[in-house]
Amino acid sequence: MREIRIKFCVLIGFVAALIFSFHVKAADNAIFHVQTADVQEDGTIIVTVYMTDTENLGGVDAEIIYDPAQVTYISSEIGEGFTDGIGETNHLAERSAVKCLVIYPEAKTAHGELMRAVFKLNGAASYQPQFQIVELVDGSLDIA
Repeated sequence: MREIRIKFCVLIGFVAALIFSFHVKAADNAIFHVQTADVQEDGTIIVTVYMTDTENLGGVDAEIIYDPAQVTYISSEIGEGFTDGIGETNHLAERSAVKCLVIYPEAKTAHGELMRAVFKLNGAASYQPQFQIVELVDGSLDIA
């Protein structure tokens, strides 16, 4: 567990360095779609985030924010469409958030599943957590 936290901190530091080294601009044409699956037989829901129509992507810093009274976090992972970069998801229990950080050594045309998270419903019939983009890094910019 400690090794995962260290790797996550290193990744956060690297993304922060990229963000502050570039004049960052979010891709104007990036489209995000959050889909919550139907309740599974085991009482869980799968929240999947898709990203489309993005060119020159250098990195993504995004979060799923949830209400711990409504759901309990089970697991999360980077989506299949974004595994060619360096990244991971991490559960931040103290903030009731699932963090997704991904960076790319070269600009990427992004399309597909960015991340997914599994939650157990705490008695509710359904639940939709909040998704937010913290930062998009423009991969077409040169390091300053």
